[in-house]
Amino acid sequence: MLVISEENMDVYELHKSEPELFPQFSVKDTLFLYYSCPQKEKILQLYSKHIQFGFTLTGKRITRHGNQTWVSNPEKGSLLKKCAFLQELPTDYDGWDVLNFYLKDDYLRYIIDEFRPHLSLNDLPEPNKEMIETFKIDEHIRNCYRSFLPYFDNNKPLPENVSS
Repeated sequence: MLVISEENMDVYELHKSEPELFPQFSVKDTLFLYYSCPQKEKILQLYSKHIQFGFTLTGKRITRHGNQTWVSNPEKGSLLKKCAFLQELPTDYDGWDVLNFYLKDDYLRYIIDEFRPHLSLNDLPEPNKEMIETFKIDEHIRNCYRSFLPYFDNNKPLPENVSS
């Protein structure tokens, strides 16, 4: 049973602990979730201890961090860095279907180390201090993330070369 408290909730642990409510699978250190958000409260205090990519399939959601506000919708994807944030229902809320990927630090370090010889590390920009980055969803990105959706239906097994 999903229990909502007034305190900040670890959204990763909440998602991971409720697979019936948040259908999921893991590949290496990446947790994939595809669900209809069950949020009923106007505002939830959450935090994420892992980096999260989010893709809204339908509906929208408001995320606040500090004095900044982002609205998730099917036209924008998001990268949520490790942080505490508020998740709010919009006034015209009509559901929110979302696909999330959680990436752990160790896995990101592994990828960076693997590709470091191929990366130019000269003239790098200053790190962005935004806790949430949004990006426009084009057809290539949409097709890519939608290719994961069949693996949530009927317990379809992952291809062997993906999960090993």
